[in-house]
Amino acid sequence: MIREILIVGVIVLIVVMLPIAFNVAFSASDRGYDAFLNPDLPVPEFVPFEDLRYYELSGVDLQDIELSFILFSGANLTGANLRGADLWSADLSTADLRDANLRDAMLSTADLRSTNLQGADLRGADLHSAILSIANLRDADLRDVVLRGAILQDADLRDANLQGADLWFADLSGADLSGADLSDANLTSANLLDSNLRDANLQGADLWSVNLRDANLQGADLSIAKLPTADLRYANLRDANLQGADLRDAILLGTNLTGANLQDVNLRLAYLRSAILQGADLRDANLQGAYLSSANLRDANLQGADLWSADLRGAELSFVRFDGTNLRAANLWYAEIAGLYGAFTDYVLVCDYVGGVSGLAIMLPCD
Repeated sequence: MIREILIVGVIVLIVVMLPIAFNVAFSASDRGYDAFLNPDLPVPEFVPFEDLRYYELSGVDLQDIELSFILFSGANLTGANLRGADLWSADLSTADLRDANLRDAMLSTADLRSTNLQGADLRGADLHSAILSIANLRDADLRDVVLRGAILQDADLRDANLQGADLWFADLSGADLSGADLSDANLTSANLLDSNLRDANLQGADLWSVNLRDANLQGADLSIAKLPTADLRYANLRDANLQGADLRDAILLGTNLTGANLQDVNLRLAYLRSAILQGADLRDANLQGAYLSSANLRDANLQGADLWSADLRGAELSFVRFDGTNLRAANLWYAEIAGLYGAFTDYVLVCDYVGGVSGLAIMLPCD
């Protein structure tokens, strides 16, 4: 009898207490939501729900909050404070984060496709493997940001500050980086195919094995940049500054370097077939063993350059300055050398040259 009474009592207790428990839980969730929408309420340590798609959250304060996996797609987060927030794998696609504070935020593997981050502060943020295709990052502050392996295809990064950023193996194909500051950035093995880097600052940047095929680098500053084994096929480097840059073993097939500053550049064993170097400044450049077959060097300045064993077959060398140039063992078969002035070193190999060459000591062991 006593046992039956106890069982009935427990059942009654469950029936009475269960609705109360649900009400407490839901009111706690509501308080958590109200807390980060209302600045007068305390901010919760975490957000107790996952779906915030298309919510109005402009100006919200979520500093240092755990927000991983939360759905923010299409949400309005303009001017929001997300400094130090954990947004790991969060969905922020098409969200509006203009002028938001995301400094030191964790955004690794986050989805930021077509997200508007114009003017946002992302200094020191971790965006490792994040997806930012077609994202708007114009004028954003991305200093020292981690974007290793991130996807930024067709992203708008005009005038963005990426100084010291880590973009190792990042995909920036088709991205617009015109006027961007990438000085001292790490772009090792990054994909910048068909990207726009016009007037960008890449001074001292690490561009080992980078893919810059068909990229526009007109007027860009690549002084003292590291570009060994880089692929620059058919890239536009007209009037670019590459003074002191390292381009050893780089591929510059058909690359346009008209009027470029290549003083003290290292182009040892570089592939420059059909490259356009008209009017380029190559003073004191290292071109040892470089392949310059059919390249256009008309009016270029090669004073003090080292072209030991370089291949210049069929190259356009009219009106080139060769004062103090080392052309020992260079191959100039069928090169156009009209109007040259300067002094050749011994053992130059020339065949069927055209035009007058006065005062030059040229050996012709072609037969």
